[in-house]
Amino acid sequence: MKTEIETYKSIINPFTDRVGEQVLTTPQQVWADPYGAPVPTDHSTQYLTALTLTHECRKENLDAVINYLDRCELPIAALGVLRVSKKFPTLLTRARFQTWFRKHSEFFGIQSNVSQSNTA
Repeated sequence: MKTEIETYKSIINPFTDRVGEQVLTTPQQVWADPYGAPVPTDHSTQYLTALTLTHECRKENLDAVINYLDRCELPIAALGVLRVSKKFPTLLTRARFQTWFRKHSEFFGIQSNVSQSNTA
């Protein structure tokens, strides 16, 4: 039985690393440089990239995945982070995840309870 990512790749084109004109970002690029790896501009390509990352992610790559996904469209990033957190529940205790979640808490309908500095 094919995995979800294998199914998507076979639908697009199993013999290419492109979706239309966009080159797919590889997990290895993200692991090496999550802030510099290319982020596709096309939503479908971002989605496929997020699925690939969450499928290939290992414990040692968790922060890199969050750092990269934080550069994607927020709904795609949220989906990717949710998938990674199901695969690695300990992600929820990591400082990088907590920072990312606080930054986007309104997207999830949660009021951030990060206190503002007192300037009195």
